[in-house]
Amino acid sequence: MIFLTVGSAHQAFTRLLDAMDALAPSLGEPVIMQTGFSGYQGRHTTCEGYITFGKVHAYVRESTLVVGQASTGAVLMSRQYGKPLIVVPRDGARNEILDDHQYQTARSIEGRSRMVEVVYEVGGLEAAIRRAQAKAREGLTYEADPERDRLLAAIRAAVHGREIPA
Repeated sequence: MIFLTVGSAHQAFTRLLDAMDALAPSLGEPVIMQTGFSGYQGRHTTCEGYITFGKVHAYVRESTLVVGQASTGAVLMSRQYGKPLIVVPRDGARNEILDDHQYQTARSIEGRSRMVEVVYEVGGLEAAIRRAQAKAREGLTYEADPERDRLLAAIRAAVHGREIPA
């Protein structure tokens, strides 16, 4: 199953939802889309508007890959469950968001992991999905991140009242 999430912004991300709904019949697996407040109803996908944080986790955990807006939440959750991720930044000029901070997020993560791919225009979505499906079939994983591991160790130590490692 492919899971697509557009988060909880009040602006619709119809450009991405339409593209994924059109591609869904050719992808060889079901597509579930979290569509936010848009009221979007797909013809070839299962659509849910607002879903709980726990349900988002469950969908990501059960999916083969994740497609989403360029948000840190999508990045962190995909990494947590080892899922290939395709991000498509919302565009302020298209009234998909208030500003262009998602382009900044996308540029900051682009090329940093073989498991994350940035797609700026939905015309490139199908090819990116095919590459992500191949990564999932091959069992590729995220690269080790020593900085992240040190940060998590420090947070765990602080939460449990232990000395923070160097």
